[in-house]
Amino acid sequence: MSSTLAELGLTLMTIAGFSAYMDHVGASYALFKVFEKPLKAVKSPYVLLIVAYFIVQFLVLFIPSHAGLALLLMVTMYPILVRSGVSKLSALSVIAICQYIDHEPGSGNVIMASEKAEVDPAIYFVHYQLPTTLPIIIAVSIAIYLCNKFFDKKDNFVFNAQEIEKELNEGKEKELKKPPRIYAILPIIPLVLILGFSSVLDSILVLMGISSAEEVKAAASTAIKMNVPVAMVISTFVAIIFEMIRYKSIVETLNSMMIFFKGMGHLFVITVSLIVCGQVFASGLLSVGFVDTLIEF
Repeated sequence: MSSTLAELGLTLMTIAGFSAYMDHVGASYALFKVFEKPLKAVKSPYVLLIVAYFIVQFLVLFIPSHAGLALLLMVTMYPILVRSGVSKLSALSVIAICQYIDHEPGSGNVIMASEKAEVDPAIYFVHYQLPTTLPIIIAVSIAIYLCNKFFDKKDNFVFNAQEIEKELNEGKEKELKKPPRIYAILPIIPLVLILGFSSVLDSILVLMGISSAEEVKAAASTAIKMNVPVAMVISTFVAIIFEMIRYKSIVETLNSMMIFFKGMGHLFVITVSLIVCGQVFASGLLSVGFVDTLIEF
């Protein structure tokens, strides 16, 4: 139990804390704004759905919070889709499946799987997960196009620009925090650190012929290893420096660090505690011989 809290628990909590802080500073919104113009350039509604789907799958790599990403997309991507002629249900279908696969080295499921497999999260992500998830992502994109086109035709969907504009303006909530465009790099920093300080980069160097396998193996013993909690903490401090420069207030910016720790505490209550309870329950069943009895029965 103590090892779970110190390793997996700390990893998951730092990811949640970083995600909460990114939402607080508006970095997730800044990252989405980078992809807003390509989305608006697509004219066909169903092609736009596929483009939006691929953009969302890319954003998943940098925004690990399921609820946070969904809320962000509802405020930013949803209006673009429905204003471009996409039906409301079709737009919601893309947003609803935004994280149906946890395919990123900072994901809690990937961290747990890599820990059980005794593999570095970055290696697990690149060498084991991506070859599996990429064909799935492509297959789902085809299903999105065909299914939404079929059901829109079945429902006799007709695009009404005036009605859509009226609905969007009536349900308009307070605007999101709009940070400078440079904030878009903040959610990317953890991924760069995790992949950059892993053996994945060594594999790429070998494939490109820049280094030999013997040189990489010799340097591996003295190489710096970056685990997920360290990457998340470093990235959070980089974000704090950005906030200090932006607001020119050290005290106010440091007070916002509570957002990071609240995010950690929230995940500890709803996720880490359940993992620990599950382990205690499983250990109890093994101790009383319930599993052995069940197998023999």
